[in-house]
Amino acid sequence: MGFFRGSLLFTISILLFVSLLAANSFLTLSVSLGYENVQKEINPLIYELAGTYSGGENISYINETIHKEVQNSYYKEYDCDFWDCLAKEETPLFLISQKAKDYWNEKFYYSLLISLALVGLIFLLVQNKLNWPILVGSILILSALPLLKIKQFISLLIPEKLATFSLLLSIFFSKANTVFWISFILGLVLIGLGLGLKFSNTSFLKKDTENQKKEVERNGEEIEKKKITKRKK
Repeated sequence: MGFFRGSLLFTISILLFVSLLAANSFLTLSVSLGYENVQKEINPLIYELAGTYSGGENISYINETIHKEVQNSYYKEYDCDFWDCLAKEETPLFLISQKAKDYWNEKFYYSLLISLALVGLIFLLVQNKLNWPILVGSILILSALPLLKIKQFISLLIPEKLATFSLLLSIFFSKANTVFWISFILGLVLIGLGLGLKFSNTSFLKKDTENQKKEVERNGEEIEKKKITKRKK
């Protein structure tokens, strides 16, 4: 592989890593912001608010109130773009709404299309095509690894006095492990496919070489027999 081709392959592989990392992050946000998951993950926030504002009393009442507020906010019709709504809305509940879920889902599909285009370029650039699924699978697994520690990373950035805000942010990445395993398993499948193809190709070449060798030997024997027959005549 030439220097230019190798450098271009390396650059596109880095771009694919970034694109897949973005796609995994956007998918995590989209899946985490599903209504049922939001209602389930909102409970720790409810207990935090109950402990803060009522000394732990009336948790059942606060629970019901917040769940209703989340439902109303989640399905509310917002007549603004995502970032405009973020600036206009008085409460942060907009961030865990259907509109927010759709926004991140749209970003995921954009990142996915870019990733597929880069995967196609890698296929064109890689010299041994059997290495293509192994390379793509490896990059996919590497791009999913940060999801395992993303919650811990967020908690480190937010001070303890903003624990309530930290709980809200944790909802966004509550499905990080699920998305990690999807990408990890898909990456393993691609690597396994590549290794399987390489093994099959090696076996095929070995068998083909042996067949050619046997064919040469048979041809040699036939020629020798013809020579002997001519001599006898």
